[in-house]
Amino acid sequence: MILIVTNEEDVTADFVVLELQSRKAAYRRFNTEGFPQAVGLTVEVGDDIASRLTLSKGELRLEDVTAVWYR
Repeated sequence: MILIVTNEEDVTADFVVLELQSRKAAYRRFNTEGFPQAVGLTVEVGDDIASRLTLSKGELRLEDVTAVWYR
């Protein structure tokens, strides 16, 4: 899963998203201006540490992220 960290006005990220869609690659876009009002981060500590990012298109387990594109 590719995590795109950007903002709503980043047109370059829009092109990256289009390319990932054409390649049928798994990705999620995290627009930073939505944090913490519309986007949440949950960390659970127990036997294992589980971290989740709650985005508009559902939750993303951070352990599933294999690459980050930070813009």
